[in-house]
Amino acid sequence: MSLDPREVIITPVVSEKSYSLIEDNKYTFEVDLGDTTVGCSEVTGLVLEPGATPAATVTLRRGVSSDGTLLEWARHPEPRRVTITLLDARHEPACRYLLLGARPVRWTGPTLDALSAAVAIEELVLSAEDLRPA
Repeated sequence: MSLDPREVIITPVVSEKSYSLIEDNKYTFEVDLGDTTVGCSEVTGLVLEPGATPAATVTLRRGVSSDGTLLEWARHPEPRRVTITLLDARHEPACRYLLLGARPVRWTGPTLDALSAAVAIEELVLSAEDLRPA
């Protein structure tokens, strides 16, 4: 029996690459956006610049899913409290970071190339008033 992936994947999940990283004792991430949680394969920019405006600029990357959560937030960029959770090899929380007053400043959609085997990735860049351990 062959299943169409679009019929199996209902919500954002850890990507196939992330699952292989888990098996290799590497990490993946969950991002709580306040009203929903999304899985991310990469989080960059966890750098605090005290006194700077913004204090932090963080980029979230994940495989595209049908839910449109990141794009919708970018279309209506109200500030939110965002929690980024690093998950260990057992998919248990290892540590958390809190972004206060986080709002989207840029959403980038996937590169659509029918000849490529690459996973379609979306990216959301957040500007945050503060970054702290949670």
